[in-house]
Amino acid sequence: MSKLFLIFVFYITLFISNYSLPQWITLNSGTGQNINAIQFINPQTGYAVGAAGTIIKTTNTGINWTSLNTGSSVEIRSVYFLNSSVGIVCGYNGTILKTNNGGNNWSIVNSGTTNHLFGISFYNDSVGICSGNSGTTLYSSNGGNTWLTGSPTGYMVTFYSSFMVNTTVGYSAGVNTIFSPLVAKTTNSGANWTYYSFMVNNNEATLRDVHFFDTQNGIAVSNLWNGQGGISRTTNGGVNWSSQIFTSGIFGIDFPNPLTGYCVGLNGLILKSGDGGNNWIQQSSGTTSLLNSVDFVDSINGFAVGNGGIILKTTNGGITSIINNSNNVPDKFYLYQNYPNPFNPSTIIRYEIPDLLSTRILGEDLVTLKVYDILGKEIETLVNERQMPGTYEATFNASRYPSGVYFYKLTTEGYSEAKKMILLR
Repeated sequence: MSKLFLIFVFYITLFISNYSLPQWITLNSGTGQNINAIQFINPQTGYAVGAAGTIIKTTNTGINWTSLNTGSSVEIRSVYFLNSSVGIVCGYNGTILKTNNGGNNWSIVNSGTTNHLFGISFYNDSVGICSGNSGTTLYSSNGGNTWLTGSPTGYMVTFYSSFMVNTTVGYSAGVNTIFSPLVAKTTNSGANWTYYSFMVNNNEATLRDVHFFDTQNGIAVSNLWNGQGGISRTTNGGVNWSSQIFTSGIFGIDFPNPLTGYCVGLNGLILKSGDGGNNWIQQSSGTTSLLNSVDFVDSINGFAVGNGGIILKTTNGGITSIINNSNNVPDKFYLYQNYPNPFNPSTIIRYEIPDLLSTRILGEDLVTLKVYDILGKEIETLVNERQMPGTYEATFNASRYPSGVYFYKLTTEGYSEAKKMILLR
């Protein structure tokens, strides 16, 4: 009896500890400087920038980071790589630096301003915008080699983020002098701008980052005057906005696909959405540091950076949706048919992990859920983690794949099953 009791206690303890662990791990960035922005250009290679001229690079998925020498100690606020070789950063005092060899060497680019620059974005290898304080908006049509000043100029507005939607339409987001959130829109590649101001549910706020899905639909995130955060949505190109309020200020946003999005902010805040930003679930980051920026390589592999040189990483999207983990624990493995099916562009896959404590002590399984194309090539990993007994759901977003037949396969210890699904556009 005592042996069974000890096993039961061990199992319960493991269950509790499993769900108290952070879904994000902390990496060694090699710097104690505040990190303001991060961008990965492929699953292995990424760049992060920050205070005191900090630019660091990884080529092994964030395991190791190397400091790059730019010859400048000016704070860097934003980074954008056009391809594997060409990258541009911007920062204080009108600083713009450019590399043509993956960060090995950097050259100074004349920005034409001494105002602080906070956000930079390119649509392709040629067309990009950059914005900052005192209403500064810059635009380039030659890959950042030269920059021109957008109109109007001189407005007492601070822009903290820029986002280029296509070759002509772009947005910058920030705050005006009366502390109202403000979005500027260009329809001619940055030459001219139209301003839209609004309140976040009647609250003053500063927009910190912005993401647009197309020319009309976008999301902006903010920190409010009282330390709370806002997520605001527009469906008409920035003219009108509807907002949600959250407990902590939000400073960064990224959508690796139209349905899956992540936000980061004050007190280590990390939020995830699986429905295009309509609903958000808070994740455990394991830190109370301010997180300034987030970037995902795909729907589950991502990084967040913040003050004190912190870099966080997740390889499973931070969390898997648990829809049932009550006393009614499944008694066998089961993989459901996806729904809807056929689908366009996303579908939900449900599966069950049973309680097999009688045959194994650990009480948890290493579970993988992968998607394959008609040729059997693996195209997505939806789940790759140890999971306790329960019923789970995972979302597969196929927005970047063509119509056709696909397969999803659930694999764990002693069990494997695959089912067919149809993407029909």
